Amino acid sequence: MRISAPIAITIIVVLFVQLVFFVLYVNHNDIYSKDLAWAFSKEYKEGDSIDWKLDRNGDQWSKSPPDSNNYWLRTKIYINEELAKKSLGIRISLLGSYDVFWDGRKIGHNGAYGYSKRSEKSGFRYSNFSIPFDLANEGYHIVTLRIASHHTNYHGYDPIIFVWDLAEIITHQTLVVAYSIAMAGVFLIATIYFALYRIYYDRSKHFLIIGLFCFVVFQVILLDAIKLIVPLPYQYHYPRLLSVYLLILLASWLLNLYFILKYRPPFGKVISILCFIGLISLDSIFSDFDKDIEFATLLSFSLNWIVVIYSHFTEKNIDFSDLIATSLCFFTFLWFDYLLYYSFLTIIVFTFYSNSRYLEFKKKEQEESLLKSKRLEVELLKKNIQPHFIMNSLTSIIAWIESTPKTAVVLVEKLAEEFSILINISDKKLIPMKLELELCETHLDIMGLRKNVKYILKENQQDKFVMIPPGMVLTIIENGISHNRPLNRRIVFEIDQNFTNDMIEFDVKCIGVNKHEKSNKDGTGLRYIKARLSESFGNKWFLEQGPISKGWRTQIRIPQV
Repeated sequence: MRISAPIAITIIVVLFVQLVFFVLYVNHNDIYSKDLAWAFSKEYKEGDSIDWKLDRNGDQWSKSPPDSNNYWLRTKIYINEELAKKSLGIRISLLGSYDVFWDGRKIGHNGAYGYSKRSEKSGFRYSNFSIPFDLANEGYHIVTLRIASHHTNYHGYDPIIFVWDLAEIITHQTLVVAYSIAMAGVFLIATIYFALYRIYYDRSKHFLIIGLFCFVVFQVILLDAIKLIVPLPYQYHYPRLLSVYLLILLASWLLNLYFILKYRPPFGKVISILCFIGLISLDSIFSDFDKDIEFATLLSFSLNWIVVIYSHFTEKNIDFSDLIATSLCFFTFLWFDYLLYYSFLTIIVFTFYSNSRYLEFKKKEQEESLLKSKRLEVELLKKNIQPHFIMNSLTSIIAWIESTPKTAVVLVEKLAEEFSILINISDKKLIPMKLELELCETHLDIMGLRKNVKYILKENQQDKFVMIPPGMVLTIIENGISHNRPLNRRIVFEIDQNFTNDMIEFDVKCIGVNKHEKSNKDGTGLRYIKARLSESFGNKWFLEQGPISKGWRTQIRIPQV
Protein backbone atom coordinates (compact mmCIF):
# COMPACT_ATOMS: atom_id res chain seq x y z
CA MET A 1 0.00 0.00 0.00
CA ARG A 2 1.42 3.38 -1.02
CA ILE A 3 1.58 6.17 1.53
CA SER A 4 0.69 9.61 0.18
CA ALA A 5 3.01 12.57 0.70
CA PRO A 6 0.76 14.29 3.30
CA ILE A 7 0.61 11.09 5.40
CA ALA A 8 4.39 10.68 5.17
CA ILE A 9 4.91 14.31 6.24
CA THR A 10 2.50 13.89 9.15
CA ILE A 11 4.30 10.74 10.30
CA ILE A 12 7.69 12.47 10.14
CA VAL A 13 6.40 15.49 12.08
CA VAL A 14 4.85 13.32 14.82
CA LEU A 15 7.98 11.18 15.12
CA PHE A 16 10.15 14.29 15.23
CA VAL A 17 8.00 15.82 17.98
CA GLN A 18 8.17 12.56 19.93
CA LEU A 19 11.97 12.56 19.53
CA VAL A 20 12.27 16.18 20.68
CA PHE A 21 10.24 15.54 23.79
CA PHE A 22 12.21 12.39 24.46
CA VAL A 23 15.44 14.43 24.39
CA LEU A 24 13.89 17.06 26.65
CA TYR A 25 12.70 14.32 29.00
CA VAL A 26 16.17 12.76 29.25
CA ASN A 27 17.77 16.18 29.66
CA HIS A 28 15.20 17.09 32.30
CA ASN A 29 15.95 13.93 34.27
CA ASP A 30 19.67 14.55 33.86
CA ILE A 31 19.30 18.01 35.41
CA TYR A 32 17.30 16.57 38.26
CA SER A 33 19.90 13.90 38.95
CA LYS A 34 22.83 16.34 38.91
CA ASP A 35 21.52 19.63 40.28
CA LEU A 36 18.88 18.49 42.76
CA ALA A 37 19.51 17.27 46.29
CA TRP A 38 16.96 14.55 46.92
CA ALA A 39 15.79 13.27 50.27
CA PHE A 40 15.75 9.56 49.52
CA SER A 41 15.88 8.05 52.99
CA LYS A 42 13.06 9.00 55.35
CA GLU A 43 12.35 8.03 58.96
CA TYR A 44 9.19 8.48 61.02
CA LYS A 45 8.34 8.80 64.69
CA GLU A 46 4.84 8.72 66.15
CA GLY A 47 3.80 11.38 68.66
CA ASP A 48 4.96 14.95 69.21
CA SER A 49 7.91 16.59 70.93
CA ILE A 50 9.60 19.82 69.89
CA ASP A 51 12.89 18.26 70.96
CA TRP A 52 12.75 15.99 67.92
CA LYS A 53 13.48 18.88 65.56
CA LEU A 54 17.18 18.01 65.71
CA ASP A 55 17.07 14.48 67.06
CA ARG A 56 20.19 12.67 65.85
CA ASN A 57 19.36 9.58 67.89
CA GLY A 58 18.10 6.61 65.89
CA ASP A 59 15.94 5.20 68.66
CA GLN A 60 12.22 4.87 67.98
CA TRP A 61 12.53 6.15 64.42
CA SER A 62 10.98 3.84 61.83
CA LYS A 63 11.32 3.48 58.06
CA SER A 64 7.54 3.07 57.69
CA PRO A 65 5.04 5.91 58.19
CA PRO A 66 2.93 5.40 61.34
CA ASP A 67 -0.81 4.85 61.24
CA SER A 68 -1.31 8.06 63.17
CA ASN A 69 -2.41 11.61 62.49
CA ASN A 70 0.41 13.22 64.52
CA TYR A 71 3.99 12.24 63.76
CA TRP A 72 7.44 13.51 62.79
CA LEU A 73 9.49 12.88 59.68
CA ARG A 74 13.23 13.34 59.33
CA THR A 75 15.63 12.93 56.45
CA LYS A 76 19.17 13.86 55.42
CA ILE A 77 19.98 15.99 52.40
CA TYR A 78 23.46 16.56 51.02
CA ILE A 79 24.27 19.99 49.56
CA ASN A 80 27.20 19.90 47.16
CA GLU A 81 29.58 22.72 46.45
CA GLU A 82 27.72 23.88 43.34
CA LEU A 83 24.34 24.04 45.07
CA ALA A 84 25.80 25.82 48.10
CA LYS A 85 26.54 28.83 45.88
CA LYS A 86 22.89 29.30 44.94
CA SER A 87 19.85 30.74 46.64
CA LEU A 88 18.24 27.46 47.63
CA GLY A 89 14.70 26.39 48.31
CA ILE A 90 13.16 23.17 49.51
CA ARG A 91 10.08 21.74 47.82
CA ILE A 92 7.82 19.42 49.80
CA SER A 93 4.90 17.34 48.55
CA LEU A 94 3.11 15.81 51.51
CA LEU A 95 -0.43 15.08 52.73
CA GLY A 96 -0.70 17.05 55.96
CA SER A 97 -0.12 20.31 57.79
CA TYR A 98 3.41 20.70 59.08
CA ASP A 99 6.27 22.83 60.41
CA VAL A 100 9.61 22.59 58.59
CA PHE A 101 12.94 22.54 60.44
CA TRP A 102 16.34 22.77 58.77
CA ASP A 103 19.15 21.67 61.09
CA GLY A 104 16.84 22.38 64.01
CA ARG A 105 15.78 25.87 62.87
CA LYS A 106 12.22 26.44 61.76
CA ILE A 107 12.17 27.81 58.20
CA GLY A 108 8.42 27.74 57.53
CA HIS A 109 5.08 26.06 57.94
CA ASN A 110 2.26 24.76 55.74
CA GLY A 111 -1.15 25.14 57.34
CA ALA A 112 -1.31 25.00 61.15
CA TYR A 113 -0.32 22.00 63.25
CA GLY A 114 -3.07 20.63 65.47
CA TYR A 115 -4.10 17.64 67.55
CA SER A 116 -7.61 17.34 66.07
CA LYS A 117 -9.48 18.15 62.87
CA ARG A 118 -10.85 21.30 64.50
CA SER A 119 -7.49 22.65 65.73
CA GLU A 120 -5.55 21.72 62.60
CA LYS A 121 -5.66 24.13 59.66
CA SER A 122 -5.26 22.25 56.39
CA GLY A 123 -2.02 22.73 54.52
CA PHE A 124 -1.45 22.41 50.79
CA ARG A 125 -0.04 19.37 49.07
CA TYR A 126 2.82 21.31 47.41
CA SER A 127 4.83 23.98 49.19
CA ASN A 128 8.14 25.77 48.60
CA PHE A 129 10.33 27.17 51.38
CA SER A 130 13.41 29.37 51.16
CA ILE A 131 16.50 28.06 52.95
CA PRO A 132 18.43 30.80 54.78
CA PHE A 133 21.78 31.41 53.10
CA ASP A 134 23.74 30.88 56.33
CA LEU A 135 22.23 27.36 56.66
CA ALA A 136 22.79 26.30 53.02
CA ASN A 137 26.45 25.39 53.36
CA GLU A 138 28.07 22.36 51.76
CA GLY A 139 27.58 19.07 53.58
CA TYR A 140 24.81 16.95 55.15
CA HIS A 141 21.77 18.61 56.68
CA ILE A 142 18.88 17.26 58.72
CA VAL A 143 15.35 18.15 57.64
CA THR A 144 12.55 17.40 60.08
CA LEU A 145 8.83 17.88 59.64
CA ARG A 146 6.27 18.08 62.44
CA ILE A 147 3.15 16.70 60.75
CA ALA A 148 -0.58 16.59 61.49
CA SER A 149 -2.98 14.88 59.07
CA HIS A 150 -6.41 14.76 60.71
CA HIS A 151 -8.26 15.67 57.51
CA THR A 152 -7.44 12.41 55.72
CA ASN A 153 -7.07 8.72 56.48
CA TYR A 154 -4.94 8.14 53.38
CA HIS A 155 -1.40 7.47 54.68
CA GLY A 156 -0.03 5.56 51.71
CA TYR A 157 1.45 8.59 49.95
CA ASP A 158 5.25 8.76 50.00
CA PRO A 159 6.41 12.37 50.63
CA ILE A 160 8.61 13.99 48.00
CA ILE A 161 11.34 16.33 49.30
CA PHE A 162 14.18 17.92 47.36
CA VAL A 163 16.40 20.99 47.42
CA TRP A 164 17.12 23.08 44.33
CA ASP A 165 17.73 26.64 43.25
CA LEU A 166 14.53 28.40 44.44
CA ALA A 167 14.23 30.37 41.20
CA GLU A 168 14.53 27.14 39.22
CA ILE A 169 11.80 25.51 41.32
CA ILE A 170 9.40 28.37 40.59
CA THR A 171 10.40 28.48 36.90
CA HIS A 172 9.94 24.75 36.55
CA GLN A 173 6.49 24.91 38.17
CA THR A 174 5.50 27.76 35.83
CA LEU A 175 6.64 25.80 32.77
CA VAL A 176 4.68 22.73 33.87
CA VAL A 177 1.54 24.84 34.35
CA ALA A 178 2.02 26.51 30.94
CA TYR A 179 2.54 23.13 29.29
CA SER A 180 -0.59 21.71 30.94
CA ILE A 181 -2.74 24.68 29.93
CA ALA A 182 -1.45 24.49 26.35
CA MET A 183 -2.10 20.74 26.16
CA ALA A 184 -5.56 21.14 27.70
CA GLY A 185 -6.28 23.88 25.16
CA VAL A 186 -5.41 21.53 22.30
CA PHE A 187 -7.94 18.96 23.50
CA LEU A 188 -10.59 21.63 24.14
CA ILE A 189 -10.16 22.90 20.57
CA ALA A 190 -10.34 19.29 19.36
CA THR A 191 -13.61 18.86 21.31
CA ILE A 192 -15.12 21.92 19.60
CA TYR A 193 -13.78 20.79 16.22
CA PHE A 194 -15.38 17.35 16.42
CA ALA A 195 -18.65 18.81 17.72
CA LEU A 196 -18.86 21.20 14.75
CA TYR A 197 -17.68 18.47 12.37
CA ARG A 198 -20.49 16.19 13.49
CA ILE A 199 -23.11 18.96 13.27
CA TYR A 200 -22.19 20.26 9.82
CA TYR A 201 -20.41 17.41 7.98
CA ASP A 202 -20.95 13.92 9.31
CA ARG A 203 -23.52 12.66 11.83
CA SER A 204 -21.68 9.38 12.40
CA LYS A 205 -21.60 8.25 16.03
CA HIS A 206 -17.84 7.78 16.13
CA PHE A 207 -17.32 11.54 15.74
CA LEU A 208 -19.50 12.10 18.81
CA ILE A 209 -17.40 9.55 20.72
CA ILE A 210 -14.02 11.04 19.73
CA GLY A 211 -15.34 14.48 20.72
CA LEU A 212 -16.35 13.14 24.16
CA PHE A 213 -12.93 11.48 24.43
CA CYS A 214 -11.19 14.81 23.80
CA PHE A 215 -13.38 16.53 26.40
CA VAL A 216 -12.60 13.84 28.99
CA VAL A 217 -8.84 14.14 28.33
CA PHE A 218 -9.19 17.93 28.62
CA GLN A 219 -10.68 17.43 32.10
CA VAL A 220 -7.97 14.92 33.06
CA ILE A 221 -5.21 17.39 32.15
CA LEU A 222 -6.87 20.20 34.09
CA LEU A 223 -7.38 17.98 37.15
CA ASP A 224 -3.78 16.85 36.91
CA ALA A 225 -2.51 20.43 36.71
CA ILE A 226 -4.88 22.05 39.17
CA LYS A 227 -2.64 21.03 42.07
CA LEU A 228 -0.07 23.50 40.70
CA ILE A 229 -2.50 26.19 39.55
CA VAL A 230 -4.72 26.39 42.64
CA PRO A 231 -3.38 25.73 46.17
CA LEU A 232 -5.55 22.75 47.10
CA PRO A 233 -5.80 21.64 50.74
CA TYR A 234 -4.22 18.24 51.10
CA GLN A 235 -7.50 16.42 51.92
CA TYR A 236 -8.59 16.98 48.31
CA HIS A 237 -5.64 15.05 46.93
CA TYR A 238 -7.29 11.62 47.06
CA PRO A 239 -10.66 12.76 45.56
CA ARG A 240 -8.73 14.54 42.79
CA LEU A 241 -6.63 11.43 42.17
CA LEU A 242 -9.75 9.26 42.12
CA SER A 243 -11.39 11.62 39.61
CA VAL A 244 -8.32 11.48 37.36
CA TYR A 245 -8.32 7.69 37.60
CA LEU A 246 -12.01 7.34 36.70
CA LEU A 247 -11.74 9.84 33.85
CA ILE A 248 -8.75 8.00 32.34
CA LEU A 249 -10.70 4.74 32.54
CA LEU A 250 -13.57 6.49 30.74
CA ALA A 251 -11.20 7.97 28.14
CA SER A 252 -9.67 4.53 27.52
CA TRP A 253 -13.09 2.99 26.95
CA LEU A 254 -14.29 5.88 24.73
CA LEU A 255 -11.16 5.56 22.60
CA ASN A 256 -11.85 1.87 22.12
CA LEU A 257 -15.51 2.57 21.32
CA TYR A 258 -14.43 5.17 18.73
CA PHE A 259 -12.45 2.65 16.68
CA ILE A 260 -15.19 0.01 17.02
CA LEU A 261 -17.87 2.40 15.74
CA LYS A 262 -15.61 3.67 12.96
CA TYR A 263 -14.69 0.24 11.55
CA ARG A 264 -17.59 -1.87 12.91
CA PRO A 265 -15.81 -5.24 13.09
CA PRO A 266 -18.10 -8.28 13.51
CA PHE A 267 -16.78 -8.80 17.05
CA GLY A 268 -17.06 -5.10 17.98
CA LYS A 269 -19.66 -5.51 20.74
CA VAL A 270 -17.63 -8.31 22.34
CA ILE A 271 -14.48 -6.17 22.35
CA SER A 272 -16.31 -3.19 23.82
CA ILE A 273 -17.83 -5.31 26.60
CA LEU A 274 -14.49 -7.00 27.36
CA CYS A 275 -12.77 -3.60 27.47
CA PHE A 276 -15.41 -2.22 29.84
CA ILE A 277 -15.24 -5.27 32.16
CA GLY A 278 -11.45 -5.20 32.11
CA LEU A 279 -11.34 -1.51 33.02
CA ILE A 280 -13.78 -1.72 35.93
CA SER A 281 -11.95 -4.81 37.26
CA LEU A 282 -8.55 -3.12 37.47
CA ASP A 283 -8.96 -1.84 41.02
CA SER A 284 -9.46 -5.37 42.33
CA ILE A 285 -6.41 -6.61 40.39
CA PHE A 286 -3.77 -4.01 41.29
CA SER A 287 -5.25 -1.74 44.00
CA ASP A 288 -2.80 0.92 42.83
CA PHE A 289 -3.80 4.01 40.84
CA ASP A 290 -0.62 4.23 38.76
CA LYS A 291 -0.66 0.56 37.75
CA ASP A 292 -4.42 0.70 37.09
CA ILE A 293 -4.05 3.69 34.78
CA GLU A 294 -1.09 2.17 32.94
CA PHE A 295 -2.88 -1.14 32.40
CA ALA A 296 -6.10 0.64 31.37
CA THR A 297 -4.36 2.49 28.56
CA LEU A 298 -2.42 -0.64 27.55
CA LEU A 299 -5.70 -2.59 27.33
CA SER A 300 -7.35 0.16 25.28
CA PHE A 301 -4.36 0.62 22.93
CA SER A 302 -4.07 -3.14 22.37
CA LEU A 303 -7.76 -3.60 21.55
CA ASN A 304 -7.71 -0.53 19.28
CA TRP A 305 -4.73 -1.93 17.42
CA ILE A 306 -6.47 -5.31 17.01
CA VAL A 307 -9.58 -3.61 15.56
CA VAL A 308 -7.54 -1.53 13.10
CA ILE A 309 -5.31 -4.45 12.08
CA TYR A 310 -8.35 -6.68 11.53
CA SER A 311 -10.00 -4.00 9.40
CA HIS A 312 -6.72 -3.48 7.54
CA PHE A 313 -6.71 -7.09 6.34
CA THR A 314 -10.46 -7.47 5.77
CA GLU A 315 -11.59 -4.07 4.47
CA LYS A 316 -10.41 -2.25 1.37
CA ASN A 317 -11.22 1.23 2.69
CA ILE A 318 -8.93 1.09 5.75
CA ASP A 319 -7.68 4.45 6.97
CA PHE A 320 -3.93 3.82 7.03
CA SER A 321 -3.33 6.80 9.32
CA ASP A 322 -5.21 4.98 12.13
CA LEU A 323 -2.87 2.02 11.81
CA ILE A 324 0.11 4.33 12.22
CA ALA A 325 -1.44 6.22 15.16
CA THR A 326 -2.43 3.10 17.13
CA SER A 327 1.04 1.61 16.57
CA LEU A 328 2.83 4.76 17.76
CA CYS A 329 0.79 4.71 20.98
CA PHE A 330 2.75 1.73 22.29
CA PHE A 331 5.84 3.97 22.67
CA THR A 332 3.96 5.51 25.60
CA PHE A 333 4.92 2.64 27.89
CA LEU A 334 8.62 3.44 27.62
CA TRP A 335 8.02 6.68 29.59
CA PHE A 336 4.39 6.41 30.62
CA ASP A 337 4.02 9.43 32.93
CA TYR A 338 5.50 11.75 30.33
CA LEU A 339 4.16 10.38 27.03
CA LEU A 340 0.56 9.44 27.90
CA TYR A 341 -0.97 12.72 26.72
CA TYR A 342 1.24 12.67 23.62
CA SER A 343 -0.15 9.27 22.65
CA PHE A 344 -3.67 10.69 22.91
CA LEU A 345 -2.50 13.71 20.93
CA THR A 346 -1.02 11.45 18.24
CA ILE A 347 -4.41 9.83 17.66
CA ILE A 348 -6.09 13.24 17.46
CA VAL A 349 -3.50 14.58 14.98
CA PHE A 350 -3.96 11.61 12.68
CA THR A 351 -7.75 11.86 13.05
CA PHE A 352 -7.58 15.53 12.03
CA TYR A 353 -5.61 14.53 8.97
CA SER A 354 -7.97 11.66 8.18
CA ASN A 355 -10.97 13.99 8.41
CA SER A 356 -9.35 16.58 6.17
CA ARG A 357 -8.76 13.86 3.57
CA TYR A 358 -12.36 12.70 4.00
CA LEU A 359 -13.70 16.24 3.48
CA GLU A 360 -11.58 16.61 0.36
CA PHE A 361 -12.88 13.26 -0.90
CA LYS A 362 -16.51 14.21 -0.13
CA LYS A 363 -16.12 17.54 -1.90
CA LYS A 364 -14.77 15.79 -4.97
CA GLU A 365 -17.52 13.18 -4.73
CA GLN A 366 -20.20 15.88 -4.50
CA GLU A 367 -18.77 17.66 -7.53
CA GLU A 368 -18.75 14.41 -9.48
CA SER A 369 -22.27 13.62 -8.28
CA LEU A 370 -23.47 17.04 -9.43
CA LEU A 371 -21.91 16.54 -12.85
CA LYS A 372 -23.42 13.06 -13.04
CA SER A 373 -26.85 14.41 -12.10
CA LYS A 374 -26.64 17.00 -14.85
CA ARG A 375 -25.58 14.32 -17.35
CA LEU A 376 -28.48 12.10 -16.28
CA GLU A 377 -30.87 15.04 -16.53
CA VAL A 378 -29.73 15.65 -20.11
CA GLU A 379 -29.84 11.90 -20.79
CA LEU A 380 -33.47 11.67 -19.65
CA LEU A 381 -34.47 14.55 -21.90
CA LYS A 382 -32.44 13.21 -24.85
CA LYS A 383 -33.87 9.74 -24.39
CA ASN A 384 -37.46 10.96 -24.59
CA ILE A 385 -37.11 13.95 -26.91
CA GLN A 386 -34.91 12.35 -29.53
CA PRO A 387 -35.25 13.30 -33.23
CA HIS A 388 -36.75 10.03 -34.48
CA PHE A 389 -39.34 10.02 -31.67
CA ILE A 390 -40.42 13.59 -32.55
CA MET A 391 -40.29 12.84 -36.29
CA ASN A 392 -42.47 9.73 -35.94
CA SER A 393 -44.90 11.60 -33.68
CA LEU A 394 -45.16 14.50 -36.15
CA THR A 395 -45.70 12.06 -39.03
CA SER A 396 -48.55 10.47 -37.09
CA ILE A 397 -50.02 13.90 -36.35
CA ILE A 398 -49.96 14.83 -40.07
CA ALA A 399 -51.66 11.57 -40.93
CA TRP A 400 -54.35 12.06 -38.28
CA ILE A 401 -54.93 15.68 -39.33
CA GLU A 402 -55.83 14.51 -42.83
CA SER A 403 -58.09 11.69 -41.66
CA THR A 404 -59.21 12.40 -38.07
CA PRO A 405 -58.30 15.92 -36.84
CA LYS A 406 -59.64 15.30 -33.34
CA THR A 407 -57.20 12.41 -32.84
CA ALA A 408 -54.34 14.67 -34.01
CA VAL A 409 -55.31 17.23 -31.38
CA VAL A 410 -55.28 14.53 -28.67
CA LEU A 411 -51.80 13.39 -29.80
CA VAL A 412 -50.46 16.95 -29.67
CA GLU A 413 -51.92 17.44 -26.19
CA LYS A 414 -50.41 14.16 -24.97
CA LEU A 415 -47.00 15.15 -26.37
CA ALA A 416 -47.17 18.51 -24.61
CA GLU A 417 -48.20 16.78 -21.37
CA GLU A 418 -45.27 14.31 -21.55
CA PHE A 419 -42.73 17.06 -22.31
CA SER A 420 -44.08 19.15 -19.44
CA ILE A 421 -43.69 16.28 -16.95
CA LEU A 422 -40.18 15.50 -18.25
CA ILE A 423 -39.04 19.09 -17.81
CA ASN A 424 -40.36 19.15 -14.22
CA ILE A 425 -38.71 15.88 -13.08
CA SER A 426 -35.47 15.77 -15.05
CA ASP A 427 -33.42 17.70 -12.43
CA LYS A 428 -34.64 15.68 -9.44
CA LYS A 429 -32.97 12.65 -7.87
CA LEU A 430 -36.21 11.11 -6.61
CA ILE A 431 -39.86 11.63 -7.46
CA PRO A 432 -43.14 10.12 -6.14
CA MET A 433 -44.37 6.95 -7.84
CA LYS A 434 -47.59 8.79 -8.64
CA LEU A 435 -45.79 11.26 -10.92
CA GLU A 436 -43.81 8.48 -12.59
CA LEU A 437 -47.02 6.57 -13.36
CA GLU A 438 -48.61 9.69 -14.87
CA LEU A 439 -45.60 10.00 -17.18
CA CYS A 440 -45.87 6.31 -18.14
CA GLU A 441 -49.61 6.51 -18.89
CA THR A 442 -49.09 9.61 -21.05
CA HIS A 443 -46.28 7.94 -22.97
CA LEU A 444 -48.34 4.78 -23.54
CA ASP A 445 -51.24 6.88 -24.83
CA ILE A 446 -48.90 8.50 -27.38
CA MET A 447 -47.39 5.16 -28.45
CA GLY A 448 -50.86 3.62 -28.71
CA LEU A 449 -52.03 6.35 -31.06
CA ARG A 450 -48.85 6.13 -33.14
CA LYS A 451 -48.68 2.34 -33.47
CA ASN A 452 -52.40 1.59 -33.30
CA VAL A 453 -51.71 -0.86 -30.50
CA LYS A 454 -53.52 -1.02 -27.17
CA TYR A 455 -51.02 -0.53 -24.29
CA ILE A 456 -52.47 -1.34 -20.88
CA LEU A 457 -50.82 -0.33 -17.57
CA LYS A 458 -51.96 -2.37 -14.55
CA GLU A 459 -50.99 -1.09 -11.10
CA ASN A 460 -51.36 -3.75 -8.40
CA GLN A 461 -51.40 -2.50 -4.78
CA GLN A 462 -49.37 0.62 -5.57
CA ASP A 463 -48.08 3.01 -2.89
CA LYS A 464 -48.32 6.21 -4.91
CA PHE A 465 -45.92 8.11 -2.61
CA VAL A 466 -42.93 5.76 -2.79
CA MET A 467 -39.89 7.76 -3.94
CA ILE A 468 -38.04 6.43 -7.02
CA PRO A 469 -35.50 7.82 -9.53
CA PRO A 470 -37.24 9.72 -12.36
CA GLY A 471 -37.71 7.75 -15.54
CA MET A 472 -37.00 4.35 -13.94
CA VAL A 473 -40.35 2.71 -14.73
CA LEU A 474 -40.73 4.70 -17.96
CA THR A 475 -37.43 3.32 -19.26
CA ILE A 476 -38.51 -0.26 -18.43
CA ILE A 477 -41.77 0.32 -20.34
CA GLU A 478 -39.90 1.80 -23.32
CA ASN A 479 -37.65 -1.27 -23.39
CA GLY A 480 -40.77 -3.45 -23.29
CA ILE A 481 -42.26 -1.67 -26.28
CA SER A 482 -38.98 -1.91 -28.22
CA HIS A 483 -38.23 -5.58 -27.53
CA ASN A 484 -41.73 -7.15 -27.53
CA ARG A 485 -44.38 -7.57 -30.25
CA PRO A 486 -48.06 -7.09 -29.47
CA LEU A 487 -50.12 -10.16 -28.57
CA ASN A 488 -53.57 -9.80 -30.18
CA ARG A 489 -52.69 -6.14 -30.94
CA ARG A 490 -52.04 -5.33 -27.31
CA ILE A 491 -49.22 -5.29 -24.75
CA VAL A 492 -49.94 -5.32 -21.03
CA PHE A 493 -47.57 -3.88 -18.40
CA GLU A 494 -48.09 -5.13 -14.83
CA ILE A 495 -46.38 -3.29 -11.95
CA ASP A 496 -46.30 -4.87 -8.48
CA GLN A 497 -44.77 -3.60 -5.24
CA ASN A 498 -43.50 -5.78 -2.38
CA PHE A 499 -42.15 -4.44 0.93
CA THR A 500 -39.49 -6.48 2.76
CA ASN A 501 -37.72 -5.03 5.83
CA ASP A 502 -36.38 -1.65 4.72
CA MET A 503 -36.49 -2.47 1.00
CA ILE A 504 -39.10 -2.07 -1.76
CA GLU A 505 -39.22 -4.49 -4.67
CA PHE A 506 -40.69 -3.44 -8.00
CA ASP A 507 -41.78 -6.28 -10.27
CA VAL A 508 -42.55 -5.06 -13.81
CA LYS A 509 -43.86 -7.59 -16.38
CA CYS A 510 -44.32 -6.83 -20.08
CA ILE A 511 -46.92 -9.29 -21.44
CA GLY A 512 -46.40 -9.70 -25.18
CA VAL A 513 -44.39 -11.70 -27.70
CA ASN A 514 -40.67 -11.52 -26.94
CA LYS A 515 -38.47 -10.85 -29.97
CA HIS A 516 -35.66 -12.98 -28.40
CA GLU A 517 -33.01 -10.38 -29.14
CA LYS A 518 -29.71 -11.35 -27.50
CA SER A 519 -26.98 -8.94 -26.44
CA ASN A 520 -24.13 -9.19 -23.94
CA LYS A 521 -24.05 -5.43 -23.46
CA ASP A 522 -26.38 -3.19 -21.48
CA GLY A 523 -28.48 -0.97 -23.70
CA THR A 524 -28.82 2.79 -23.28
CA GLY A 525 -32.00 2.41 -21.23
CA LEU A 526 -30.53 -0.15 -18.82
CA ARG A 527 -27.38 1.93 -18.35
CA TYR A 528 -29.56 4.93 -17.55
CA ILE A 529 -31.53 2.98 -14.90
CA LYS A 530 -28.35 1.67 -13.24
CA ALA A 531 -26.79 5.14 -13.21
CA ARG A 532 -29.90 6.66 -11.61
CA LEU A 533 -30.04 3.89 -8.98
CA SER A 534 -26.36 4.37 -8.11
CA GLU A 535 -26.80 8.13 -7.90
CA SER A 536 -29.70 7.84 -5.42
CA PHE A 537 -28.82 4.70 -3.42
CA GLY A 538 -25.10 4.04 -3.88
CA ASN A 539 -24.65 0.26 -4.04
CA LYS A 540 -27.78 -0.53 -2.01
CA TRP A 541 -29.91 -1.65 -4.92
CA PHE A 542 -30.60 -4.76 -6.97
CA LEU A 543 -31.68 -5.17 -10.59
CA GLU A 544 -32.48 -8.36 -12.47
CA GLN A 545 -34.25 -8.91 -15.79
CA GLY A 546 -34.94 -11.72 -18.20
CA PRO A 547 -37.43 -13.32 -20.58
CA ILE A 548 -40.58 -15.06 -19.36
CA SER A 549 -43.01 -17.32 -21.27
CA LYS A 550 -44.98 -14.34 -22.59
CA GLY A 551 -42.81 -11.26 -22.62
CA TRP A 552 -40.17 -9.82 -20.31
CA ARG A 553 -39.75 -9.34 -16.56
CA THR A 554 -37.69 -6.73 -14.67
CA GLN A 555 -37.16 -6.75 -10.87
CA ILE A 556 -35.66 -3.84 -8.93
CA ARG A 557 -35.07 -3.55 -5.17
CA ILE A 558 -34.27 -0.21 -3.56
CA PRO A 559 -34.23 1.12 0.05
CA GLN A 560 -37.34 2.78 1.42
CA VAL A 561 -36.97 6.56 1.54
